[in-house]
Amino acid sequence: MSSNSPKSPADSTTKPELQSIFRAVPKWQDLRFYQKSEVLYQMTYVFCDRFLPKHGDRTVDQMVQAARSGKQNIVEGSEDGKTSKAHNTLSDYEPYFQVWTAEEMANVGLTLCYQVDVMMNKYLKGVEEVFIKEGGVKERMHKARTNYRRQQDERLAELERLKPELERQLAAARAEVDKWRAAYEDLKRRALKAYNGQQEELQRLRQELQAEGQ
Repeated sequence: MSSNSPKSPADSTTKPELQSIFRAVPKWQDLRFYQKSEVLYQMTYVFCDRFLPKHGDRTVDQMVQAARSGKQNIVEGSEDGKTSKAHNTLSDYEPYFQVWTAEEMANVGLTLCYQVDVMMNKYLKGVEEVFIKEGGVKERMHKARTNYRRQQDERLAELERLKPELERQLAAARAEVDKWRAAYEDLKRRALKAYNGQQEELQRLRQELQAEGQ
């Protein structure tokens, strides 16, 4: 059989790729309105510490808790979902926490509240548009299954298309094997015949030499 046997057409095909059902979402730490909400929380804490009574006023706890809840809700919302201006990080504001007056600090806080609200609404609008276009987990799972089934159907159709050629190659290989098997059997038969002839001739010569010696 020839060592340069034809390569199967199926050797060059690739396996279907699975589509992820999980949507890529930005890290909540990178969201600008989260960064601003962190500033707002820290500034609220300092504001209460500087300008409001430290004991006996429930308003202080409520203000700090509200600021903390605001930024935490962004974290949880971003994780569940698995805008923008400069001056978003705490380091942009913290140097002024001990410098601003109560009025200045309150005004900056109100501005940050407005900015966070606008940016969150814009972000949620974008999330809503993505949901409308791509759907939720069920829709993405259905799309992934549909695409996988389509890839499987295409693979099956490709194999059906290659089947006649594969059958032809198999028949050619079998014919090649049969040809070499017949050649081997003929060679073995001729070699055995020659061997038997040599053995007969050797036996005859021995008998002749033995007769002459007598």
